[in-house]
Amino acid sequence: MILYYWRLFKRSPIRIRRLTYVLGLSTIVLIVGVVLLIRLIHHLRAPALSAEEKVKELVEEVGKAVVLPNGEIPTVAVVADPSKLKDQVFFIRAEVGDEVLIYTQSKEAILWRPSIKKVVSVSNLMVNQ
Repeated sequence: MILYYWRLFKRSPIRIRRLTYVLGLSTIVLIVGVVLLIRLIHHLRAPALSAEEKVKELVEEVGKAVVLPNGEIPTVAVVADPSKLKDQVFFIRAEVGDEVLIYTQSKEAILWRPSIKKVVSVSNLMVNQ
């Protein structure tokens, strides 16, 4: 059956064959374009994590490695330049990208390294009023 249509197609004028090729290629391009557009729309509609959600995820992750203060949401900072912090004992082993969880009510600070998922340092805070 396929052979019959192939022979019929080969006997058809060149314009019809070109039109068939163009329509087939256009259909493929259209299908690929629609699939990519749907994926783009889905990606854009997916809500990005808010800062609060990121902090909650970080607290859950760090909470698996160390006991954290209850009922307090920490302030999170990221170490950008550890060379400026080398004079402080808490940051001696700090690297770029480490995260610091600061609990002001409990007066604790935790240095977390997300690359290895380990606590690097824990310290008590001296908060001035």
